[in-house]
Amino acid sequence: MIEALAVLIGEWDVESNKLGVRGRATVDRSEGDRFVRLRSGEDNGEMPISTWIIGSDDSIDHCTSL
Repeated sequence: MIEALAVLIGEWDVESNKLGVRGRATVDRSEGDRFVRLRSGEDNGEMPISTWIIGSDDSIDHCTSL
């Protein structure tokens, strides 16, 4: 299932409609190919900085994020 997320790898412009701010997000592989890491936010304090670790279990057909 992680292979399906490979199209997201790269840098992205993101926007928070709730906060009304824009920022950047980076998606890359983590722990080899076992997880995908999504980091978003801005150091200027406008958009909160967050990190998501996304993984899957071969026995199910969906991903889980931490």
